[in-house]
Amino acid sequence: MFSSLFIASCSSDNDSVRDEERPTITINYNAGFPQACETLQRGETYTFTARVQTTRH
Repeated sequence: MFSSLFIASCSSDNDSVRDEERPTITINYNAGFPQACETLQRGETYTFTARVQTTRH
């Protein structure tokens, strides 16, 4: 049964359209981190915050 699920999940679907558009990633907004010229300390843990935008057609 496992092998039949594996084969079914690996079917080639050539009808789908491949997304070739690269997203725009930026930290240049109020909640973005780190901000320009911000000093970070070595050894500390930080959460990178960015905005990802894609073009929808």
